[in-house]
Amino acid sequence: MFERLATVATQGSSLLYGAAWTGLLLCAAFAAHAQTTSTQSPFFSPSPRKPAPPPSSPPIARIDDRVITQQDFDRIAQPYFERLKEQLKQGFTPELQQTAARNVMNELIRRELLVIEAKRRAIPVNEAQTDRLLAEDPFFKTNGAFDPQKLIQFKISPGSNYALVLPKVRELVAAGTLDSMLRARFTPSPAALRTEWARRNEQVRFRCLALSPRDVSLEAEATDAERAAYYAAHPDRFTGRGRIALRARRLPLPASSEARRKASVDSTMRRARAWADSLRAGASIDSLGGGPGVYETGQFELPATVIPGFGQAPTLAAAVAGADSDTTIRVVGPVTTEDEIVVATVSERHRHGLQPFAEVLPEVRQLADAEKRASAIEARRRAYYEAHRAEYVTPQVQVKRVLLPESALPTASPSPREIASWYAAHGRTLFALPDTSGAWMPALSDSLRARVRTRLQSEDRLAKAGSAMRRLAELWSAGRDLDGPARAAGATVETRSLIRGAGDHVFPTALVDSLLNTRFDRLPTPIEGPHLLAGRYVLWRVEARDSAFAPPYDMVRARVETAVAEEQRNEDEREARAFFEAHRARYTTPRRYVIETIVSRTASPESVAVSEGAVRAHYEAHLAEYREDEQVHARHILVTLDPAQGDKADARARVRADSLARAIAGGADFGELAKRFSQDPGSASQGGDLGFFARGRMVKEFQDSAFALAPGRVSQPVRTRFGYHLIRVDEHRPAGVRPLAAVHDEIRRMLGLALADSIAQRRARTWRRAIARGADPRILAGASGGVVRSEPFSLDQPVPGLGSAPELERALDRLPMGRWAPTPYRVGPSYALVRPVERQQPRPAEFDEVRGEAIRDVKNAKREELLAHKVAAIRAALAAGTSLDSVAAPFGGLKDSGFLGTSPGFVPFLGLEPRVIGRALTLAPGTASDTIRTAQGVAWVQTEEKRRLPGGSFEKDRIALTQELITRNYAEWVETKKRSAKIEILRPDLRAALAPAPQPFSAGR
Repeated sequence: MFERLATVATQGSSLLYGAAWTGLLLCAAFAAHAQTTSTQSPFFSPSPRKPAPPPSSPPIARIDDRVITQQDFDRIAQPYFERLKEQLKQGFTPELQQTAARNVMNELIRRELLVIEAKRRAIPVNEAQTDRLLAEDPFFKTNGAFDPQKLIQFKISPGSNYALVLPKVRELVAAGTLDSMLRARFTPSPAALRTEWARRNEQVRFRCLALSPRDVSLEAEATDAERAAYYAAHPDRFTGRGRIALRARRLPLPASSEARRKASVDSTMRRARAWADSLRAGASIDSLGGGPGVYETGQFELPATVIPGFGQAPTLAAAVAGADSDTTIRVVGPVTTEDEIVVATVSERHRHGLQPFAEVLPEVRQLADAEKRASAIEARRRAYYEAHRAEYVTPQVQVKRVLLPESALPTASPSPREIASWYAAHGRTLFALPDTSGAWMPALSDSLRARVRTRLQSEDRLAKAGSAMRRLAELWSAGRDLDGPARAAGATVETRSLIRGAGDHVFPTALVDSLLNTRFDRLPTPIEGPHLLAGRYVLWRVEARDSAFAPPYDMVRARVETAVAEEQRNEDEREARAFFEAHRARYTTPRRYVIETIVSRTASPESVAVSEGAVRAHYEAHLAEYREDEQVHARHILVTLDPAQGDKADARARVRADSLARAIAGGADFGELAKRFSQDPGSASQGGDLGFFARGRMVKEFQDSAFALAPGRVSQPVRTRFGYHLIRVDEHRPAGVRPLAAVHDEIRRMLGLALADSIAQRRARTWRRAIARGADPRILAGASGGVVRSEPFSLDQPVPGLGSAPELERALDRLPMGRWAPTPYRVGPSYALVRPVERQQPRPAEFDEVRGEAIRDVKNAKREELLAHKVAAIRAALAAGTSLDSVAAPFGGLKDSGFLGTSPGFVPFLGLEPRVIGRALTLAPGTASDTIRTAQGVAWVQTEEKRRLPGGSFEKDRIALTQELITRNYAEWVETKKRSAKIEILRPDLRAALAPAPQPFSAGR
């Protein structure tokens, strides 16, 4: 997609500054005066004194007092779009067409600015120049060559419109002259060109701290002292398990079923022992001759159940046990696994223990901030409760009850004879008929047997519950102790305080309200029950009642949380309303539309007749689509390595992964941890869910671990080139072709959807043809809900009552008012005939219309203010001599850019920021920048190293670079002129496409 956008943008540049512009302008010069037939020149008119009026074309833009019409736009856009469609084929998407349309509009604006500037400069134009421009038109050519006699005849003929077009031609000549002057002015000198080439072919690697308003939280943040205290108070969360990394040589073995296995093991083992002896003698593992290359595991945790790249290898795991702390273990092996012999060296080791504060500071910051925010909101809730105690005073009843779960009453399954006997006597009750009705009953089927069995077991359970609960009620009435007898019967006894709104896990709300509203004659009340409530048989009585009970905070926590949230919403709205009043000019309603529609609704796929033959034919024709390799359904949590942390990056990432693994082992929810901590942007929001995948889809280390895990198990941290992964397998699916029965409904639904869609579209087209022939739309629409008039809506909203309609949104401004559109549009799942009936122009908005936007604006303003304070603090610390590394540590440290050049200027963690790269190029290695403004906020960089891009050639790049610099300088001139001209874009889609981007955050230097 980005490559195609770049293509369109590049072609837009050639459209803007290509040599063909003069001819197109020439066509424009004569368009307003021409009456063209197949035999007549556009330069001659039979009635020169009364030329025919030009065909009307709606204006789409105004530049000062000059107008650009839709016809002007189409004259350039149509051939340009056709060329792009031919080049990009299916890649010419609506998004790219919008980019292309923006190019055309910018070109038309540029041309008008040239004309305006040429007039301001009073650029002289003589007859020779106008003749040269006219000579370019094909009309003045004979056999492909310019014919001077034709031009002379045009100029002197009384039927010519030469006098009418001459002023326009003179404008164009002056604009062309100015264009040439500007190109000459913007052409770089040879020295400047070589300097620019040298700058562009230099690359720089830097480390960067970038901050934007979105990095600022409006909630409470822990101070440095509070973070240090949190780290000291929770050492278990930052204690890492032992880890090692291996560099291994692997010698493969034949399969265990092969006869040559034993001989091969013996010879391979001798070779492996020789390798191990060499390693213990001080040889490098890279110097060992023969065999496959060195395999690096990356760090993994000890004790290991899965070793990266080896999967579950118990013999290798046993050989490396304790290697994190036992420094005498330098060489491992030879070790025989199922299919190879391994010899390895320990390349890294990290002992079990508390990780240094600096290494885990980002995690400490996150956890300490979360704790402080939780404490702050809890303190606010408690303060609210204390200030509003009187609001929570409520009636309260104290209820004692006996609960007997249904599951505590086992019942035997009735015999077939008992089922048949019951059905013969009482089966009619299953069909809501009395036993005495004598009505016909169906034969006893398997499903009816299941219903009878459930009925008999329920009656048996009810009888047992009734007997047990009656005994307990008698004991209770007699004042006897209930605990022992209740336990013996499988029941529990509890006393509960019930208040309004607090909820109860047994009594429904209606019963609680009834108890609270009743004024009892005496207490305790008579025993009620047994009743079956929430899967339990219940006896109860009210022991006490308090009409003015002040509940403790914990009893009304849910109500307080709701009240505090509402209070916060009200505060947000008050602030937003004040902000709105102070910035009213910022808020306007969008243009809105009212349309009438006749809707041809798509039937549900289930209601469309799809034959079994069609389903089977589709299945057999697409068997490959239903073939599945062995697959696992897995989730993961990814912890990436931060290049800015250098040699410590791996260890710090491993510490974080270890911390998460301990949390999971302690019962934490894997999906919730993935949402909060996984650094895989593609799966984190789905709880780390990767769906099903087959072998070959993931990197080998990840794949080996995932396919080795049993469903429900979680791996130890697995090292890949992306970082450390914690993997959980949810399901394992064997290889094979999914049977027709498994995909039948899916195929039937797909075919039904396609057929229903086709029927709805054909119906809508039939209606449109009938309207064109004069049919009454209201009669046509009678069976489909009639002609429906919409509520006003804007282009960024779905059509009320129908849904999203992208094609209609793009066409709505061009559809004539009061007339049915020539074709149906897809609207949501249906097709609609559309008639625009009203266009409501933008107007100043009222607060209720932009409430959400105003609330967001207030919060963004607060974030920018907080960011400005953070930036000031960072600048003060840097000015006082604090290193950029130290300043960046609380924000996760400096990020490494890798080697970058100024073209195209993309920085991985910032986006398109050539200014940042350019600033880094000006710094000496090891030095840091001052504050750099970026599109999203601010940044500081520290240059690490520079290098010249290999393979560059000035002579090869000279022409393209010259043209690029001319184009850039020309574009800057155009933008300057735009700012001084009054430009009004009238066509809404072009106005939106040309709207200026939001202003970046400003924080000074």
